[in-house]
Amino acid sequence: MKTKLICLLLTLMTLLTLASCGDKERPMGDETTPSGDSGQSTQGGSQVTEEPSLLPDPVDLDDYRFIVNVRSAETGNGGFPCEDFWAESESSDRLESAVFRRNQAIQNDFNVSIEQVLSQEDQRTQIRNAYFGGEDFESAIVLASEALTLASEGFLEDLTQQPNINLDMPYWDANSVDQLSLGGSLFFVSGDSNINTLDNSVVTLFNKQLLTAYPDFESPYDMVDNNTWTMENMMAMAKSATIDTNGDGVDSSDQAGYFSYSASGTYYYYAAGQRVSTNDETGYPVITAGAATTQDVVDFLFGILNPRENTQTIRGASTEREAMFQVNHVLFTDMTLWDVRKRIRPLNIDYGIVPPPKYNESQDRYYSLVYFQDCVHLWTLPKTYTDRDKATLMMEVMAAYSTDTTMNAYYNEVLYYYAARDPKSIEMLDIVRTSQTYDIALGYDWGGFMVFLRNISNPDFDNSYATKCEQDVARATEQMNKVLDAFKNPTEPGTSDGGDDA
Repeated sequence: MKTKLICLLLTLMTLLTLASCGDKERPMGDETTPSGDSGQSTQGGSQVTEEPSLLPDPVDLDDYRFIVNVRSAETGNGGFPCEDFWAESESSDRLESAVFRRNQAIQNDFNVSIEQVLSQEDQRTQIRNAYFGGEDFESAIVLASEALTLASEGFLEDLTQQPNINLDMPYWDANSVDQLSLGGSLFFVSGDSNINTLDNSVVTLFNKQLLTAYPDFESPYDMVDNNTWTMENMMAMAKSATIDTNGDGVDSSDQAGYFSYSASGTYYYYAAGQRVSTNDETGYPVITAGAATTQDVVDFLFGILNPRENTQTIRGASTEREAMFQVNHVLFTDMTLWDVRKRIRPLNIDYGIVPPPKYNESQDRYYSLVYFQDCVHLWTLPKTYTDRDKATLMMEVMAAYSTDTTMNAYYNEVLYYYAARDPKSIEMLDIVRTSQTYDIALGYDWGGFMVFLRNISNPDFDNSYATKCEQDVARATEQMNKVLDAFKNPTEPGTSDGGDDA
């Protein structure tokens, strides 16, 4: 008996060792303090080889002041200020404490001071004024729509040409690097130092308690694993879970299998792998909204998302959705992770997170839109710095040190205690993170397609997408080309209109 127990323990130890070595990606869910140490350590008398640190080597920057113009609540949508750059002290807030500890580590390792200047209502004007003789900003975290204009006017540096920024490193969001580039240049980017783009990524939430009432339903987690998590399959489950309790049509007093939000049409358009613009082989975008397959997708989305076409779909405001979800009257709904973190998690509802469903099983991957509007901000390098080498090094350092601090804290904030008892949620959040989808066309709203896509789920609008394409693809292309001309033929900062009147 004793021999069997020893063998069992040895087997378990071997399996645990293999499991810990099998995944070389950084795990999420535990907040740690970054360290530049790498190499070998000794455990129990034996030497263990550790993976090399991804952190830049500490150097003395001689009391350098890393002053950054940071998006505040005064810029764009007031609910989405920058939360991950600076904190005065530790607090009961996980994210705030992680920011403070990260900054303390960076300041100690690099002999710098990290300072923020909160933006005023218009970051474009503030950064323009700084360039022409105002404040010195070493970097800036800018509302995406304003970053687009600043870049086309020549106020931002090309990040691909900076000596201390390595965009191939895993702490930069590879999707933002690829999809926000213009002809191989990149003027705005996201990474682990910017939780905001992940916060504005779209997910599908399901109510675990309501799901248990339907034992024949497959877990959405398993459907993701089995490649059966599709829009059609989700809507079939939603139909079965919809109950019109009073016979007057499905509304907020009933049980809804699916609750549609005002932006659901945009969410699902991109979840289906469609885009308004796509970068071609030259690296510049072309308008792809009028493709035949795209029109087929929009027709399908009107049929499942629009309450006039699908009478079992409820569409309403976020407060109505939360109220129904809280009393287990909604099975599926879609929202950004910001909604999950700020509105759903505090309610202590037993929820699960999955990526937005695929259009069909043949789709190559999941796509989670980073919803531009007036919510997203991006890291930039304005031409207002005092020391470009130090400024770019600090941008790299901030991204690298954030992986194990602020990004981990963010995961905990979104998942709360479910991270411990439901490791599948972490796996799903990782899928969403690697599926982040950006489209510059949404930022500029070329051809008005952003507004049209929002109306897919609006019962007051008809599906006129074919007509929309006939009328506005050419207009979108004309507007896009005017903007691209500013990038292809750069002028001195401030002398271009950036295509604002397109």
